[in-house]
Amino acid sequence: MNLMVTIPQHGKAGELHDMRTFLADVDQFFVIEAWRVQVEECLGEGALSIEKRSGADATMSDREFRAAYEGIYQTIDGSFVGMQGGVQKCSLLAVDSTCWEISGSVEFERHMVSRYGSWPTTR
Repeated sequence: MNLMVTIPQHGKAGELHDMRTFLADVDQFFVIEAWRVQVEECLGEGALSIEKRSGADATMSDREFRAAYEGIYQTIDGSFVGMQGGVQKCSLLAVDSTCWEISGSVEFERHMVSRYGSWPTTR
């Protein structure tokens, strides 16, 4: 794991950067078998279910996580840790609807900053 990079939650055109988008990025670098999920607040179809279901020890298979998170369009506060063989491969932390703190391989982190920019951004 590298140290961490921080990217904005909103793009230059106001679009949201969230897990639905990030899963394609994760797939380019890792084969995730399970996710440790802790979501305090999110928006979209199934939000209440995700919030109730997540917690410090909440783990879902990759397939189960993708199905459950499919209707979520914004994570206000939440933590997602991608696991493979019981080992953490990446971590994505949504912070107060402003930014994402992301850690993983150096290549993954560089990719995320290259694609989404770094935070804080100047406008």
